[in-house]
Amino acid sequence: MRIQFRVALKILLFIGVFALLFIIESATGGQEARPSSPQSEKCRLEGQVLNSATGKPLRKVYLALLKVSGNRAVANRSADETAPTAVTDAGGRFAFSDVEPGTYRLWAQHTGFRSQNYGVKGRYGMGDPIQLSPGDFRRDIKMPLTPLAAVIGRILDEDGDPIEHVDVSLMIYQYTPNGRRLTPIIGGSTNDLGEYRISNVEPGRYYLQAKPFSAQGFGAAWPSLANDSLAAAYYPSSHDLGTAKPIDLSAGQQLRDVNMTLPKGHLATVRGAAIKPAGSTSVSTNVIIPGFQGNAGQGMGMADPNGNFVIRGLLPGPYVLTATSMVGDKRYSVRRLIEVGSADIEGIELRPLPPRDIKGQIRVEGAADGRLPHYVRLHSLIADSNDQAPGRVQEDGTFELKNVAPDLYRVSLMNLQGLYVKAIRLADTDITESGLDLTGTVPGDLSIVLGANGGHIEGSVLDERAEPAASAMVTLVSAAASSNPRRAAYQFKMAMTDDKGRFLIDGIAPGSYKLFAWDTVDEGGVLYDPGYLKPFEEVGRTVQVSENSKEAVQLKLIKNLVER
Repeated sequence: MRIQFRVALKILLFIGVFALLFIIESATGGQEARPSSPQSEKCRLEGQVLNSATGKPLRKVYLALLKVSGNRAVANRSADETAPTAVTDAGGRFAFSDVEPGTYRLWAQHTGFRSQNYGVKGRYGMGDPIQLSPGDFRRDIKMPLTPLAAVIGRILDEDGDPIEHVDVSLMIYQYTPNGRRLTPIIGGSTNDLGEYRISNVEPGRYYLQAKPFSAQGFGAAWPSLANDSLAAAYYPSSHDLGTAKPIDLSAGQQLRDVNMTLPKGHLATVRGAAIKPAGSTSVSTNVIIPGFQGNAGQGMGMADPNGNFVIRGLLPGPYVLTATSMVGDKRYSVRRLIEVGSADIEGIELRPLPPRDIKGQIRVEGAADGRLPHYVRLHSLIADSNDQAPGRVQEDGTFELKNVAPDLYRVSLMNLQGLYVKAIRLADTDITESGLDLTGTVPGDLSIVLGANGGHIEGSVLDERAEPAASAMVTLVSAAASSNPRRAAYQFKMAMTDDKGRFLIDGIAPGSYKLFAWDTVDEGGVLYDPGYLKPFEEVGRTVQVSENSKEAVQLKLIKNLVER
């Protein structure tokens, strides 16, 4: 009996082992089982989004975690379809789970609020990066969003009747190579009740302009347009910008009853002749606002068979007159800056000239290590625009700009990589300060000399509490700019402080400079208007830079209250 029992037990054990092997083989698909490799632990991020003006939670805020590569992150969710996303609940809370370890920037978007990154202080900067190590669980993120403002009102005529199709614009002062100009930033249009609403407005100081349809300046296409009619006015109701009342908007403010009565006024007419080039059958004219080439056409039309043109209904201000004509496959053109006042302008003559191909060579003095800028660009000093295609710099430093329109240009270089401009010459003429004038005879090629042994400034910025000022804008401007603002285009540099208030500027030409650190600044004012800096001269730090010098400075943050 014992022998039979042992035999039976062995048979059962054999069957069990066989069954176990069968199960393992089925589970592994007949493959040899291998130990799995360890996986990195995922992370979790939680927080809350608040209205910066009220402190209340914000629901339905769209957020994205944007992966930082090196020191850069994509600008928003649409640029990275793989970015983790979340939406806040009724209490403004959000959560990201199963996040890969790494460095991120948290981006938020909500209707009626400024889209921004977590940790942005003031108007500048990419914000604070969020570092997630394997297995991290962070729940301390508090993200305030700045609510945008709105201006609401009605536009009426002198009889108290509403005016439809009035363009209403909020404008700010901006600085250009041709002076300080009031320029539109955002706007809307009135309905049949004369009502308008301008929303999504950044906090700040603005001037309000209302411009009726009859003052749009359609020129020769509207020969019956009366010169004395409803004209553009500035709030509260004046043609004179000097009496305009500024509008100061705080975060989230809904400013109502900003009403205006449009008075009648004189709209200027500009008359002249465009001289057709030989071989051309027609010529067209146009007028634009400097700096707003993309959408600011004010009047256009074909000149008559003799080249005469009439552009009516122009408001006071600066304009650029243009004339173009085709000769074969070449586009001839001309630009002229004019200042329109209350009086008509007569007898203007425009002569379109052919385009030119400009060749040039870049030479670097010093230990450049093969560094060269990527492109050479021409910026129109007449129209204040970059509408000329840039020329790519080849490995040997040569470049070519094709079909360059006749104009006065500033030569700029894209991505100097720590180099600085020493001189720009056209043939034997130094044009570093004067600019490239292509409105007349242009002999020779461009020659650009760069320096590789520039100075180096690093430092920090402290706020009024003597704490590091993150996301502050640091500007470096040459003393030479006081006598020639355009020179500052080459001697002007900017840098932004990091989350510890530190900054770095390199590739600085030898010379004397002033450093300023701002919470808010009009870069054009620093660049083009020496008077912009006068109220802050005592706060600025003077620095003397020589070849290969390394300077360390500490700056005080400027709370900029200069009116725009």
